[in-house]
Amino acid sequence: MLPKSGDILVITKSMKDCMTLYSLGIPAIAPISENCFLSEAQYKRLKERFKHIIIFYDNDRPGLSAMIKVRKNFPDVVPIWIP
Repeated sequence: MLPKSGDILVITKSMKDCMTLYSLGIPAIAPISENCFLSEAQYKRLKERFKHIIIFYDNDRPGLSAMIKVRKNFPDVVPIWIP
């Protein structure tokens, strides 16, 4: 359901978040859980299709620590959160 290419792709924690972002015209995907991110191969394929990949998890301890972990493994991911 993702477009073939675009400026922004949001990786979030739930399908509910994906549906909300989709209704706003923002493509989004959700891995199985905050503790399970994409493989390097999956990330590379998405990076070829989208200019910016944003990670948007919850603003709680597990969500923030998962964003930090992802950022260490994929430094060009842009983390955002709502305080």
